[in-house]
Amino acid sequence: MDSPPRSQETTLASRSGEALATIRFRPIGPADQIMLREFHDRLSEATIRRRFHAAKPHLSQPLANRLASVDGRDAVGFVALTTHPSPRIVGVGRYCRLDSVSAEIALVVQDGYQGHGIGTELMRLLIAEARVNAITRLFADVLPENTTMLHLLFRFGKTEIRRGYGVEQVLLAI
Repeated sequence: MDSPPRSQETTLASRSGEALATIRFRPIGPADQIMLREFHDRLSEATIRRRFHAAKPHLSQPLANRLASVDGRDAVGFVALTTHPSPRIVGVGRYCRLDSVSAEIALVVQDGYQGHGIGTELMRLLIAEARVNAITRLFADVLPENTTMLHLLFRFGKTEIRRGYGVEQVLLAI
């Protein structure tokens, strides 16, 4: 299988077709820790709750370190960055292997950039990388009210939902 592209750029358009921003997608890395913390500080409380299932006003340095530490096989992540006037993270997607064929996936996109395809592109990149690494199932714990994430998962393949404890565990076969 071909390896997914490691870095790419795309131009986002508004619903009216007007160009919004050029977004660069690339693998996350340790050098992104400060930008990850700044990104988190720009997220609304609602977006943070949908991603972390709890209030988390600030991203701690140890958590930023863990999120930015990937090995390209068992822990994989991509960032979406604006390119002008200076690079700024506006989306993050990661997976972490659970066993030989399964991984847990999580995505978050900055509020003003939601609904423009960033989550879709992050998901596409993560699925491509997961396939290269012999992962065939992705799991996501999603709050029931996070219909955007649920619909995104449904669009990428056969899904199974397990409900319980205030979250829906979605299994996506890839």
